[in-house]
Amino acid sequence: MPVAQFAADSSFAVTNQATAPGAGAVIATTTPTVPGRYSIQINAGLGNGGVPAATENANMRLVVDGTTITALPIVGAQNVIVGCGTFILTLSGGQAVQVQAIGAGTASVVYIAQIVPTLLNRTDQ
Repeated sequence: MPVAQFAADSSFAVTNQATAPGAGAVIATTTPTVPGRYSIQINAGLGNGGVPAATENANMRLVVDGTTITALPIVGAQNVIVGCGTFILTLSGGQAVQVQAIGAGTASVVYIAQIVPTLLNRTDQ
């Protein structure tokens, strides 16, 4: 594989947070622009803020282009960020990769998500 294959879009990592997000709120989003197979690593959890409720357990999901891929195994406790998995996905370029809240977050609870997509190979060449 030529080195130039990866130069255009090798990784568009993003980390973001939202306090007491509403149901379906986007916590973090990135949009790789090159069509290809990606290794997408997701890390997520709860930061400093209000006291998490039991409903915060597994209250985030991975969504690609509007389709839920899976719920994420976050722990409903402050300052616990977990590796939620690495997903191998084929993206057409321009598809949004998001971590969303499933249900509404408790007041003052801070949701944190990181998305690290890495291009494995292009599908447009």
